[in-house]
Amino acid sequence: MSTDQFERQYRDAQDRCERLRNQIDEINNARPGQSVASAKYLMKATFATLQTDMMNFDQLVEIYKNEPHKYPGLNKKEMARRVNLINDIKDLVQNQLTQEYRAVENNQAALSAAQEKAKYDRGEDGEFDQTRDLDNR
Repeated sequence: MSTDQFERQYRDAQDRCERLRNQIDEINNARPGQSVASAKYLMKATFATLQTDMMNFDQLVEIYKNEPHKYPGLNKKEMARRVNLINDIKDLVQNQLTQEYRAVENNQAALSAAQEKAKYDRGEDGEFDQTRDLDNR
């Protein structure tokens, strides 16, 4: 990450946070029976990319702290400002977005398991839902 790319990469990470939040909302607001497979796929990809961004930001913070001579054009005040921005976005991702992401993953897994179980549950009449009202042939 070079100095002139920090602002762009930080803005991209913010955009990914917003995109992930929108994808989570889309999945949570889906109508019953509506397929959310493509939204989940995109959500997983966005989350993985966001995790990569956070690792890159961690490396940059380490460089700012331990090897500031690699960025001679940046003064200490600008480095501190960037470290604070990075810490803010990391806090958002690690504390809020990760919890929301995991909640959606767990909810979808539980919903899928419940639907699978319901396929094999017999009704009060002893029939499966998919075979009820079919003629015996």
